[in-house]
Amino acid sequence: MATVTLTWNPPATGGPVTNYEVFRKQGTAIAPADIISSPDTGFPVTVPPVSGNQQTHIDNSLSSGAGDYCWTVRAVNAGGDSLGASCTPATQTL
Repeated sequence: MATVTLTWNPPATGGPVTNYEVFRKQGTAIAPADIISSPDTGFPVTVPPVSGNQQTHIDNSLSSGAGDYCWTVRAVNAGGDSLGASCTPATQTL
């Protein structure tokens, strides 16, 4: 298994974040809506917010040599879910 560390900043508007949902889908250049609607098995992962600007999630369930993955992170607060950030691609070449 391989790992990747995802980092992001909290949203500037919308009120305090209750939690984040991290979605992953194998492939490249996938639209956030497609990642959210049909994520890989085991996703989304709920990540509680931490104080400060940098938020982090370690995905340690990547198959070595499996190719490309995309992630998107969605913030959740009392007002509902955000739309999800752009796909962040990463390639595994272990």
